[in-house]
This record gives sequence, C-alpha cells and structure tokens, in this order.
Amino acid sequence: MPASPAVWQMSLGSGAVDAGSARGSYSANAWQLTTAVGLAAFSALVVAYFGPMLGMRLPTVPLLILAAGVVVVDRAGTRSVEATAIVGLMLLLAINKVYAAYHLGVVVALYLVRRRALAMTLVLVILTLALPKYLFSAHHTTPRVYNWINEPSIALIILVTLCWLRDLRDDRLPVAAERAGLLPWAAQFLLPGHAVNPLFFTARDVFRARRLDSRAVVASATSIAAKAIVHVALLELFRTRPTPGWTPRGPARFHGRGSGAWCS
Repeated sequence: MPASPAVWQMSLGSGAVDAGSARGSYSANAWQLTTAVGLAAFSALVVAYFGPMLGMRLPTVPLLILAAGVVVVDRAGTRSVEATAIVGLMLLLAINKVYAAYHLGVVVALYLVRRRALAMTLVLVILTLALPKYLFSAHHTTPRVYNWINEPSIALIILVTLCWLRDLRDDRLPVAAERAGLLPWAAQFLLPGHAVNPLFFTARDVFRARRLDSRAVVASATSIAAKAIVHVALLELFRTRPTPGWTPRGPARFHGRGSGAWCS
C-alpha cells in the first residue's frame, strides 16, 4: 500500500528503466506519453463515433476534457490522484454546472464526517435521498427546481459511500485513504468517467498501486464498437421485420442523435 494517497506507480510491463541513463529515461518517458496519448485518442474516437449508435452522445467539450484528462493524470506523477479529482470536477462542470456544485457539496459534507459511520449515513440520506425527493414532491410543477439533478451520479455517491462505510466497519480502509486530504479523497467520487457513465470505485480501488493496462483499454473500446454494430444490425432487422409495439429506427437516425440523457 502506498504511503501517501498521491503516490501511484505506473507499470507498463516494459521492464525497469536504468535511472542512471538519461537517454533511457527520456525514451521511457516518451514511450509512456505516446502510449497515453494514443490510448486516449483511440478511446475518444470510439466513444464519439459509436456512442451515438447506442443513444449516448457526449458533447465535444466534455469529450476533449476526458481525453486530455487521461493524459494529464498519466503525467501527473505523485499528484495523479489530485489530478484525477480535478479533471473529474471539470468534466462535471462542463456537463451540468448546477449539479456539479451540488455533487461537490455532498462530497465535502461526507468528507467532514468520514470517520463517523452514523453521521455519514445521516448526511448521505438527507442530501442524496431526502433533498432530491423533497425538491421534486414540493416543486413538481416547476421543473427548473429539480431538473438539474443527475440520478445516476447520485446513485454513484450512494454506492461509493456504502462501500466506504463497509470498509470502515470491517477496518479494511487503506491507510492512504484514511489520511487523505479532501481533494485526493474526493477522487473516488470524481473519477473522470463518472460524469458521463457512472461506474463506482471504492477507496481500495483508488488508493492502490496504479498501472496502465493497454490491452484492457483497447478491449473496452472494442467492446463498445461491437455493441454499437450489433445494436444497429438488430435495428435494421426489426425495421424490415416489425413486431407489435416496436418503433423502428434506422442506424442513420441513431448516429449522431443520441438522447444525451446519460450526461444530462
């Protein structure tokens, strides 16, 4: 376990670099940068092209922030955790400024009571369940009061907090997570991918040795492309063979016309 939450080591599986060789060190750094840029660009292009086919259209600015953020985090060295949180917050702000302020406020409140299970549970219930429910029930005729709420991201906060409470109860929290300041601690709630496609990571996922798995990145991007192709093929099949209750939509209508609901 790293001694500091900001210390993440990256392993590319290419062997150790001789610290005494300036040329070797330069080559290794150049290779790491090239790999990070290549993977970020490849993933961004896949999401931009195939995402709309699945009804998931990410605006250009958030997509650029996400791609650039991957490279920044990779090059941040001992500040990679903090960089992760900053990029994630920037992405939230680019997508939904009002929700981003609420999200950050909830994370700050949870951080202040992170060592007290009961207090943390109360804060979680009040801010992520009671408050949104009240806004909707009391102001359901005024959508602007509550339509900024991003339910998937609220679910993310709930899941991450429940995992924290579980690890706190079982005394399995990483030492780095317990000692972390607000910004690195918030990274588990602000990982860049959360804003566009919420996937929850526990403190034990965030505060651990870091490595770049190029194969996994390529496999994930390829999976998105494959799902999109299959989706379009099925749409074409049902377009030619309509069934009761099915509204046919051709691939041309889907490409570039996602609902955008995933990042609202």
